[in-house]
Amino acid sequence: MALDALRRLKELLAEGKDFDTSDRHPRFDEDGVTFRSVSRRGSITSYHSAIGVEANTYFRPFIAYDELDGLSAFRERAASIEGLPQFLTFLPFADDPEMVERSHLVWMGQFPLRILERHIHCVGWDFSEDFFLETYCQAEKFWFDRELPAEVLVPVIGVTFASDRIELANGHYIERMSDGLQLSRMPYFHVDAEQLAVLPSSTHALVIPGFSLTYANTIWPPTVSHDPIGVDAVRAFFQALSIEQPFPSGFVQYVFRPIGWADGFEGALPPLVHGPVVRRYSPRLAGGMKEPSITLGVDAESRLAATFERLLAPAKNVSIAAGRLHGSMMREEETDRILDLCIGIESLVSDNSPGDTTYKLALRTTAVLASKGVAATADVFAAMKGIYGYRSAVAHGAKNAEKKRKVNVFGASFDAPSLAEYMLRELLSVFIAAGDMAVEDVDNKFLLDPLASVAKASREAKDESAASEIEVPQPRSSEESTSAVPEGLDET
Repeated sequence: MALDALRRLKELLAEGKDFDTSDRHPRFDEDGVTFRSVSRRGSITSYHSAIGVEANTYFRPFIAYDELDGLSAFRERAASIEGLPQFLTFLPFADDPEMVERSHLVWMGQFPLRILERHIHCVGWDFSEDFFLETYCQAEKFWFDRELPAEVLVPVIGVTFASDRIELANGHYIERMSDGLQLSRMPYFHVDAEQLAVLPSSTHALVIPGFSLTYANTIWPPTVSHDPIGVDAVRAFFQALSIEQPFPSGFVQYVFRPIGWADGFEGALPPLVHGPVVRRYSPRLAGGMKEPSITLGVDAESRLAATFERLLAPAKNVSIAAGRLHGSMMREEETDRILDLCIGIESLVSDNSPGDTTYKLALRTTAVLASKGVAATADVFAAMKGIYGYRSAVAHGAKNAEKKRKVNVFGASFDAPSLAEYMLRELLSVFIAAGDMAVEDVDNKFLLDPLASVAKASREAKDESAASEIEVPQPRSSEESTSAVPEGLDET
């Protein structure tokens, strides 16, 4: 059938016949190499439209299906395969023998023609049996197997990566999307202006294995084995990304990439099955963007991969803190954001014992950050007190809450939520690296052990020079304790 159709199409082409085109075929709207917006205003030559149910009644056909060599044998073969006739019947027509017959004719006629059309777009008019059979096997698997394997691609908004592929735990990875994949992922259904504005800013996609799609009919959408948005990998990845860098990323869609099969072809584009368009991104991105704002280098990619692995099954306190950090970046209201961030901090360095909660939080946070080389301990301590002053004012609806929003530390002025986000991000990096660390471990490792070391050093110094008077350390002034703004904290 395909060879006969190819011969007839070549004859029509030589006669100067015009073939129908589809105005839904995606194309790049702008010139460029990496970041380009996509629309479906383009067109692609539709060669299968030259052949219809019967001449001049199906699109703009020039040849009827039943004129093609081998059609009868092909239909008989398909009719003999258990379950296939029912799979190819458009369900509303199941009780209408004439419509069933017509729908079967259309499916039988289009099957080799769709494969042939992809052949023409991909390799040209000279017939390649290897390419045709490879494409045929993909289409045949869709017809014969009801449950089909797939992997999910989640394009990452606003953040790009230096590497083309980044291996993650448990078979997950990050992949740079090819031009074909960028075009193929463009939704063919309605997308509102806000969603369309953020679509172009994805260069890479998180790839999640282990899905299957079950098709009951060629017309109805498939049933998915499990919810792609709800899997641990999506949660862990975007939480890890929020820890590694401050840009509020997210995703606006997910798509299924068939493994060894295809439910149809669109020119030379890689076959995909579209999932829904969603709003899983920060409201701060609603204005849209054409290019990513952050580029992660190789070292950052390595840290991201390590954090992702640990967040797949995190300790409870880390799970709460990472969830609150990422959740705060999804918030629209700043007051909600500060509450999220402080809950995250408390999950790591708070306890239920009596005492000044703010003081204990500030002391432990200062000690943990000092272990990372943040030497301006007085500024960290003051920053935490300022953060919680604003948090308390917000939580209790104080009229002077706005006056407490600015915190002057590190020789600059910062918004309290920005400081809180920095503190939580730094705390998480230590807790995740430690594996399973409770607040008691923080006291021992970052407060009591260092104090014991100071005491030991003091004794040793006294033993070495008993005659020398030991200097008692004097408190530093605020000017002496202030240092440069720590790396990772942007000045307001």
